Amino acid sequence: MKNRNTILTTILVALGCFALPQMAQAASPSIDDPASFSNTAYGDHALDHNNGFFDSAFGASAMEFNTSGNYNTAAGAFALRTNTTGIYNTANGFAALYTNSQGSNNTATGVGALQQNNANNNTADGYEALGSNTTGINNTAAGFLALFTNRFGTDNTATGGKALYGNTFGSHNTADGYGALYTNFTGDFNTALGFKTLLNNTSATDNTAVGSWALFNNTDGNDNTALGFDALFNNTTGFDNTAFGLGAGINVKSM
Repeated sequence: MKNRNTILTTILVALGCFALPQMAQAASPSIDDPASFSNTAYGDHALDHNNGFFDSAFGASAMEFNTSGNYNTAAGAFALRTNTTGIYNTANGFAALYTNSQGSNNTATGVGALQQNNANNNTADGYEALGSNTTGINNTAAGFLALFTNRFGTDNTATGGKALYGNTFGSHNTADGYGALYTNFTGDFNTALGFKTLLNNTSATDNTAVGSWALFNNTDGNDNTALGFDALFNNTTGFDNTAFGLGAGINVKSM
């Protein structure tokens, strides 16, 4: 009996010595195991091709083609789907930041927000906000379709539905209010605060409009200041005008 117990103990010790290296090997990080890089994926094809780390993808095809992008978060089907090397991006919503591949430090919240983006440092909050942006940087859009057609403009801020909607090349503009600077295309350094202020502005620069419909019909006039409801409402190409008060300068059109 004593010999039998000795043999059994020897076998158990041998098995234990064999199992320990196996356990240690199983605990080591593996390049084939996304979890070993602190990644989280939930959804069909989420993080399918991932080789980055600290990425989180929730939804069908979320971050599907990410390869070496790190510290990204995608929540929603097709969010950040084509991201490959971009880092520090956050996409919340269906197809948010969909085509982004190398852009970094972007935040998109809403269906199709920053959908075509491949630039850096943009923030979009709302349905298809900054939806057409490709290379524009340092833009902020809050509201549905805000800065929707922007592609190359930089340092723009749009707050309100369809604010700066048509902006494509314009930079350093601020629009706060529904439809503010709606048709702006190439104009720079404009400030529009209020419902449909500077609505028809296309290429004019350095204008300031505060109050609903202020500088409403301005298209090419530069260096105008309108403070008040309907102020400089009919101005189209006039420049260096200043109007304060309700309907002030409403009959000024071109000079």
